[in-house]
Formats: sequence, C-alpha cells, structure tokens
Amino acid sequence: MSDPAVTVVMSGTPSPPDAGSSVGGHIDMTTTSSRSERINLRATPQEVSVLRQAAAAQGVTLTAFIMSAALREAAGAEIP
Repeated sequence: MSDPAVTVVMSGTPSPPDAGSSVGGHIDMTTTSSRSERINLRATPQEVSVLRQAAAAQGVTLTAFIMSAALREAAGAEIP
C-alpha cells in the first residue's frame, strides 16, 4: 500500500538569483518570480486536510502556504 502524497508543483522559468532573497533573516516573498522546480511530499490524509484548511483560512493556495511556512523555518535555521 502506498502512502498518500502531496505534490507541490511550481512551474515556469527559473528564478533570478536575487528572487526571494533573504534580508536580515526575513525571506522576501513579495518578489514576483516564476518557479521551475518541483517538490514532492508524502503526507497522511489528515495532514493534507489540516494543511488545506489552514491555507484556505489564510486565503492562499496550498503551495503558497507550504512554501511560506518552509521558508520561514529555513530562515531561522542555522545552516553551515
């Protein structure tokens, strides 16, 4: 039996190097750029439901919600 999966699809042309840049630990999500990479995530049906509900409550797409949360977390991470 396979796990349910959430597929976050980002299509378009590659982003310029400065798109979505980090300034003072803050990720600039206001930069308009196209995304060309794809990220596949595995999730339970319950996790998908929670994420979809949270995204809808904020009035954003599932992709935007997940990217925003992931980028906020990454900005606070200590990366060597």
